[in-house]
Formats: sequence, C-alpha cells, structure tokens
Amino acid sequence: MALIRLYVQMGDQATATQCYEQLTKLSGRIKLPRECQLYERLAAAILAQATGDQQMALHAAEQAGQLNEQGGEILFRLIDTALILGHTRAAVGQWDRAAAAFQFALDAFQQFGNAALAAEPQADLAQIALTQGDLVTAQTQVEAILPVLAVQPHAGYNNPFFIYLICHRVLAANDDPRAATILQQGYDLLHQDAASLDEESRQRFLTAVATHRALMTAYREQEGQR
Repeated sequence: MALIRLYVQMGDQATATQCYEQLTKLSGRIKLPRECQLYERLAAAILAQATGDQQMALHAAEQAGQLNEQGGEILFRLIDTALILGHTRAAVGQWDRAAAAFQFALDAFQQFGNAALAAEPQADLAQIALTQGDLVTAQTQVEAILPVLAVQPHAGYNNPFFIYLICHRVLAANDDPRAATILQQGYDLLHQDAASLDEESRQRFLTAVATHRALMTAYREQEGQR
C-alpha cells in the first residue's frame, strides 16, 4: 500500500497499478485487518485520482471514511483520510465537503503544533477559496504558509510542490509580486529533488505527476512573460 502511494508520487502509474493488482489478489485470499482495509482504500483513491478516474477515487476515499466511522482509529489515520477525502471531493466540485475535510486536517495539525504539516490543508483551503473567487481568504491562508516554507522548504504532508503551486496562483491572482519568487523557489526545489534520480525516473517525476507538470508549465509561462 505504501509502495502504491510512493510510485504515484514518483509519476510511475504503471508500477503503482501493478502493485495494486497484487494487493487486490492478496486481499481476495485473506481477510485484511480493518487498518489494512483502510489503507487499501486510500491507496485505491490515490491511484484512481492519479489516473484520472475521479469518481472511482471519490468512491474509494468515501469507503475509507466509512471505515474510520467504525471507531478506534488513531488521529493520524483520520488526518490521512481527511486529506485524501478533501482532494477527491474537490476534484468533483464538492467544495463545502472538501473544505470541511481540509479544515479537520488543519485543526488537527495545529493541535500538534506542526506548522509544516499544516501547510498542506492550508494550501487546499486557499485553492478552494481561489476557485470560489474569495481572494481575501485565499491570501490569508497563503500568508500563513509563506513563513513556514522559508524555514522548511519541503513543508506539507504529501506533496510540497502542490503548496508552491497554490501559493503562486493565489499571489498572482492578488497581483502580489511575491508570486514570481515562490514559483522560482518551487521550481528550483523540484529540480533539486529530481536531480538524484536516474534519467527515466527523473523524466517521469517531472512530467507524469500532474502537480509537478503544472508547476513547470507555470514557470515556463512566467519566463515567457519576462
């Protein structure tokens, strides 16, 4: 299950799909504990979203949420589920339900006093506000994120580059000159991380992950405007 998530983050959807097929064969032979059922559903949601099947992703994430409702889950599993639920709901335009999931994750991370992890749901909430035309709320969320990125460039729970992309979009929408700076920082960090990979993996990492591809496209557009 962890490998599925890792391969998706690396842009290797084919290997992630193979891992999921192995997982489903395994789960067909034995009854998985509820914790494993939960993470199997979350892995399914992540893989489906990465391959563009948003309805399947939402269905799997909602099933994970239902497993949590049976009780007994530790807080970080609830947070993990909330973030994935939020992403799958946002992908199909369920803005209020997505915002509620992200707010739960944000409140929990703030309860732990972990500003670096909190940056991800803050970026998610900023994206929703931006989509709905609420530039003031979006900017407020981003203002809380920027000092965190200055200290911890890899802030976030899943993908730090999503945070840079959303911060750039919000700042640009508000004609904030810091938009160019945060985009440059995200672009540089993306290539620093990619540099340690072999050529094939590096290309997948840069071009097959939607967020990474969007970040590079935004950077090229900015350079073109310059």
